[in-house]
Formats: sequence, structure tokens, C-alpha cells
Amino acid sequence: MRDLRPAIAILGAMLLLVVSCGRKAPPRLPAYERPPTPASLEAIQREGNVVLKWDYPSGKLRYVREFQVVRSGKLLATTEASAFVDPDIQPGKRYDYVVFALSTSGIISEGSAQVEVETREVPPAPRGLEASVVAKGVRLAWDYPEKNRLFNVYRSYEDPLELLRPINSEPLTENAFLDNPLMERPVYYAVRALAGGPERFEGAASEVVELGPEAFVPSAPEGLKAVRAGKRVLLAWEENPEAWVRAYRVYRAVEGVDYALIGESRTPSFIDGEMLPARVFYKVRAVGPALEGPLSEAASLKEE
Repeated sequence: MRDLRPAIAILGAMLLLVVSCGRKAPPRLPAYERPPTPASLEAIQREGNVVLKWDYPSGKLRYVREFQVVRSGKLLATTEASAFVDPDIQPGKRYDYVVFALSTSGIISEGSAQVEVETREVPPAPRGLEASVVAKGVRLAWDYPEKNRLFNVYRSYEDPLELLRPINSEPLTENAFLDNPLMERPVYYAVRALAGGPERFEGAASEVVELGPEAFVPSAPEGLKAVRAGKRVLLAWEENPEAWVRAYRVYRAVEGVDYALIGESRTPSFIDGEMLPARVFYKVRAVGPALEGPLSEAASLKEE
């Protein structure tokens, strides 16, 4: 009998080569290329933590193995995200931070600009946060026991507890804020009070409030008019005050038959081109992100 061991060994080697060729190694920068430096490093004291966040070119993230967070000259932690929370702090102490990027080729970037934080006692959480739908979007209002306090508003469409950047461009001096969010999915809000000065020292978050698409229900359109123009009927009405109206739906009824949908328009006008033998009645609804609003008052047209 022939010895098959050499053939089996060769076959195994070929199989190993095929399998190894099918594996994908992580993308690597060329050995000589240094990764970009993390930019715009910010430090916020939030409750008993220091929250760090920085910017990094999205096209280069796939070449980053990790970010290295250095505090007071010593490596504090590594992370794959462009943010880090340092929970090991004490009030009244100064901490400085620098962030480096380590590439998949093992090359380390230059350090970001250093930021310093002198921690302090932070203010208590706002209370009674309410979100109400108004014509221009969502109005937020809350209570706070102290005067002359600053606030930041946070918004999320997923997890409200992971918020890093406020939606207000500058700290708010009033206990109210008007927002125009995406309305096709649930939106969450929270508010934090902060101390003044060049650095941000934020207290605990308020309770979280949620609004779903079904909260944005338009009002009934007003001023509906119906005018005959030859064999067609021209309909027009006043534009709804809500900035988040998506469309208008037109309903028609004839004597003895209830209202039925006959069309939709993006503008406050519609043309009905059907031949109608009897007296005709029209109503209109405005359409929000999820629901229609109430019907308008009827406009009627009598066949001549």
C-alpha cells in the first residue's frame, strides 16, 4: 500500500494557506505614517466625574487601535471611543489631560492640546422638566431654586444617559429653551445646571422627558374655500402655523355619501378634476410626523 502521509501533509498545508488568505487583518497605515493628532479636546466636570471628548477624522478611525488618555503625565486609560469618563477625581483638585492616538501599525500620534480642570462642588439638578409641542417645535421649561444659574440642554434619539454635547450653543440664562428636533422617532431631553466661568462644571441631570412622533398633532386647517373653474374645483386654505406639517389630505363628500380621502397636497391648495353630479362638500386635514390633525370646517360647492 502506498504511503499517503506526504500527500496528506501537502493537502493540509494547502488548506491552511487558503484559510489564512481568507482572514482579513485590520487595516494598517503605512509603517512610516503617523496617525492624526486628536483635536479639540474638551474637559467637563459632570457630577463626580470628568468627561473628556475630542474630535478625530472619520476617515482615519479605522486605522486607530486605541486612544490613550494621559492624566498628569501618566497613562490613565485606553479607549476605542472619542470620549472618556474619568470617575477618579476629588473636589478642589486640578487635573490635566492629553490624548494620543495609537494606530493599528503601532505608531503613536502627537499629543492633543492639554486641557486642565480644577474640580469643584457642582450645582443640584433642575426639577420639573416639561416638554410641550408648539408651532415652531418643542418648548422645554423647568424649575430651579437659585437665580442667576446657567443651564445646558441635552437631546438624544436613543439613550438619553449617554449625552455628551449640549444642543444649545451657549449656556442658557433662562429656564426655557425652544428646539426643532427630528420628529419621525422618539426624542429624549434632559437639563443640567452648571457653574459659570471659562470651564464647565455640571451637576446631575434633571429627569428625562420623552416625546414621540404621535405628540406632534397639527391643528385643523382654516379658511377652506372651494371655487369652480370650468369642469374642475379649486380648493385653497390657510397654511397651518405648525412648521412640522408634512402635507395636507383632502376629503370629499356628496349628498348621501360620507367623506372619503381623494388626494394629498404639499401646499395649501388642491384641484379636484372629477365630474360631480350633486352638491359637494370638502374638508381638509393637516398631516404631522405620525398622525393627522382634526378636520377643517366644511366648504361646499353646488353644481350649476
